[in-house]
Order: sequence, then C-alpha cells, then structure tokens
Amino acid sequence: MTATASHRTRQPAGITVGGQFAVEPHTETGVTLTGPPAQENAFAKRYDTLQEKLDAFGTELEQRVADLAHDENWQAWLDTAAKFHRYSTGRRAVSELRECV
Repeated sequence: MTATASHRTRQPAGITVGGQFAVEPHTETGVTLTGPPAQENAFAKRYDTLQEKLDAFGTELEQRVADLAHDENWQAWLDTAAKFHRYSTGRRAVSELRECV
C-alpha cells in the first residue's frame, strides 16, 4: 500500500459506482467501444453448394495474392528473407552430425 492510498477512505460495501477509493461517485462516461467495421469476404459467408464455395474461395485467394504485390510489409519480409542462406536438408543434417562428434 502506498502512502497516498492510506489516506483514502473506502466506499461502503454495496455501492456500485465510484470505485472503492472514490471521494464522490462517478457516473459512466459517454464512450462506447466498437470494433472495426465488418468486412465482407468469401470466407465468412455461407454458400448453397460446394462449387459456389470453391469458386468464391478461389476468387478471394487470387485477389489477396494479387494484393500482396503492392503490400509494403510483405515486400519488406521478402527482402529480409532473401538475405538468409538456404541449405538443403541433407547438408544441414551432415553439418549437425559433424558438430555433435
């Protein structure tokens, strides 16, 4: 408990507004929290047939992959990934075996 907390008086039990250390009751703020607006996409929708679903998924996937070409974060990730060496699984296993011996 801090020094400032010891000088506070608690609200009596059963008072639902103001908090337990409030000097006077506080009313609700006028703020309402809402999430981002719902975006319509093929993955959140119901379809009558499997073929409709597959066609919609294919179209959505094509669009999202095409959007990656202009996404700065995706391009930055690709640039970073290109800087790392890629070794075959066999060479990696041989290297790890040598380190163990």
